[in-house]
Amino acid sequence: MKVTFIYPRFEKFLESIPDLDRELVDHFLGNFTTPPSLGIPILAALTPPEWEIELVDDNNGDMVDYSADTDLVAINCFTPQATRAMEIADGYRAAGKTVLMGGFWPSTMPREALEHCDAVNIGDGEPTWRKILEDARNGTLRRKYNGGTRYDLAELPIPRRDLFYAKEGYDWHEDIVQVARGCTYKCGMCAIPTHAGHRIRLRPVHKIVEELETLKFDDIYLADDTLFFPNKRIGEWSWDLFEAVRPLEKKFFVASTMARSHRVGRRRLFLLHPKRRPQIDQGSRGGYGPEAGARGPGGEAGRQGYPVLRLVRPRARLGRPRAR
Repeated sequence: MKVTFIYPRFEKFLESIPDLDRELVDHFLGNFTTPPSLGIPILAALTPPEWEIELVDDNNGDMVDYSADTDLVAINCFTPQATRAMEIADGYRAAGKTVLMGGFWPSTMPREALEHCDAVNIGDGEPTWRKILEDARNGTLRRKYNGGTRYDLAELPIPRRDLFYAKEGYDWHEDIVQVARGCTYKCGMCAIPTHAGHRIRLRPVHKIVEELETLKFDDIYLADDTLFFPNKRIGEWSWDLFEAVRPLEKKFFVASTMARSHRVGRRRLFLLHPKRRPQIDQGSRGGYGPEAGARGPGGEAGRQGYPVLRLVRPRARLGRPRAR
């Protein structure tokens, strides 16, 4: 049996407007290709050994061969990939292949996805993946599988990054590690709570460290937006995480909502690396949820963001953090 994972090409919004100057688009968006998100390598790690695995990264220019011999085509996609994902799904089904879709867009728009595929997985893929493979082998694939939003991240396997480590064409030389899922906030523009749940699931620190020790690159993006939430449970967990990863001598990139993220304190940031500046991607999503009021007259976004920018200045300019 063979499963072919498909990662469709992204359609960036600015690239979809033909009247825009090409150099201007490249300036704002950059011009680089990243490996697939973690959904595919995680499911590959959960795939029984009797299944052959193939990765077709359409976003990296891999050829999509609709006539290829495969038993299941599994398409993982975000919303900017949806148009291309539907096109690919239609092509495989026209060639008589069985097609499954999962990820952010199919989970939020399953009815639309099912117009182009044989089955859709809603929510987490880990709880349902082996059942999907079993049903595909037996010819009893259901139309919908619901993985929910309660998968225990203590059971999360180390993703099969070898599927794309060996590929050429990527010019983004970092690794991504998932550390948590879900969000308690309900920002109107964000799909995370709908897709991953309103309860924040924290991955055990020792499991994160175990995965970090297997990675190819020294630059690591910790994929979650909750590391600096003003919450006691998350604060204690993130402190333990930063303490544990400090000896690895990696450079970490993190993301954070602007919900009082400036209260994290200097020492908590410098646990990421005592000699190198951590890079923080601090989103501003004015008008919604906890970020309402972050934008607008008077530069409120700047006033919220400035304390965080001060925290990530070089240590020599900040002075040694005080002991607690």
